[in-house]
Amino acid sequence: MDIARALSVCLLTLTVLSGCDSDSDGVTGTPEPVVLEFQGQILSDAWDEPLQVPVHLRVFRSDGRGGWNETESNEAGRWAMSIELRDGCEPGQSLEGAAWITARDHRPVDEDLGEARPVVCDPEPQTLDYNLYRRAFRTPVPVAGGLQASAVSGFLNTCAVTAQGTYCWGVSGMDAAAPVPVSGSESFQAVEAGHSHHCALDGDGAAWCWGSNHNGVLGVREIQESSDPVSVETDLRFVELAANSEATCGRDGEGRLYCWGMYGAETPSLFGGDLRFEQLSAAWAHMCGIEVGSGQIWCWGENVWGELGFPERERADEPVLIQGVDGVRELATGASASCALDDGGELWCWGWNCDGQLGSPGPSANPVPRLLEGWPPLTQIAMGYGFTCGLTDDGQTWCWGRNERGQLGAASDPEHRSADPVRVSGELRFDVLTTGFRSACGITDHGELYCWGDRAYLGTGLPLAAGAGAPGSAARAPNDPPSLLSGSSCPS
Repeated sequence: MDIARALSVCLLTLTVLSGCDSDSDGVTGTPEPVVLEFQGQILSDAWDEPLQVPVHLRVFRSDGRGGWNETESNEAGRWAMSIELRDGCEPGQSLEGAAWITARDHRPVDEDLGEARPVVCDPEPQTLDYNLYRRAFRTPVPVAGGLQASAVSGFLNTCAVTAQGTYCWGVSGMDAAAPVPVSGSESFQAVEAGHSHHCALDGDGAAWCWGSNHNGVLGVREIQESSDPVSVETDLRFVELAANSEATCGRDGEGRLYCWGMYGAETPSLFGGDLRFEQLSAAWAHMCGIEVGSGQIWCWGENVWGELGFPERERADEPVLIQGVDGVRELATGASASCALDDGGELWCWGWNCDGQLGSPGPSANPVPRLLEGWPPLTQIAMGYGFTCGLTDDGQTWCWGRNERGQLGAASDPEHRSADPVRVSGELRFDVLTTGFRSACGITDHGELYCWGDRAYLGTGLPLAAGAGAPGSAARAPNDPPSLLSGSSCPS
């Protein structure tokens, strides 16, 4: 089948492009609005429908006039094209800043939907090969390679432990569209994501770290970074690790806490005195732990958003007891907030509720724990950047909060945020859940690994958007948070 006939489209942007139809490479005039298809697959709905492989579109123009492209959705929710020709194109002029206009927003093509060579205004018909990629996956998709994982953790980069070793992907330092193996990681049993580094435990409980050594978070002296795992300089053995942008901490078999980086020294040192912890959680610039026996929560680090659970100060350099909630069995920390599950599966949250991630419309400050009443009992929770997800006892996943890149995993697309829990689409049941900057991932009871959200963080194998990991790009991590006490607005 001739490709022009198969496409039956005319793709125009703010570039100088005009009519084509299914019968000729050089037909002039303005075509009727059409649905963008390739061999029967809908391509133009790049927001909601998956594009599993790059698609090459042939685009023709037959005169030298400028074009403006607008899209409208029909009753089936598909995007249709309409074209209005305008003056303003000079032959030979290179047209930059092409954009894809939808009813939802205005998105640059090169950043959001793929890559294309520059379009030059030329009265003669020209062909534009355009790789059309999907920007956000609003339902879970399998990670490339069909990885079978036992553990997963991520923020900008995500790493998963498999029987063949540990694999990572993302946009911080590696710009990996598909999972790549971590050298020498075959013995790792658990992995923990910081901001720009990861740490893992081997079968003996020894800690290994890789990535940036900012603040000494790798636990190795006199190096700035390492792309391969390096052994943390200690004889200590751990059963759990926690990491953020400031430090890494490990819990030994008796619950004692040792930290390196901002909370300790360049190598692991005792932190928290006689406190014993049964679970740790870390995010952005704070950490929390559940005390052995009491189920009480202690937190430390930055408190600019009230994420430590008390309003009196902006930082705590030693663990501080959180008042108002005990009997905690599950703990999660996010970029601006913290949440905990008590013995009854009820959810308590505190911090900066910018996007509804604390289960109520925001923005609002919640510097002390608040019970979320009327929610179904949860067995596991995970907090990302402005959104939260939880598992029920039957493995269903529910998410709430920020959703501009599909972080909530809902095909129904609840605008850009939801303070109410939204069920992740599909029939998958997860045993393990992790959340990151703009994505979430889960491991099913069969070990299958799925992710959803911003394509740059999902390991789908599709090429990353142009400049996805470059400084100042849309995929960059958020800047340091503003102060809760100064009446800050929501982070971008």
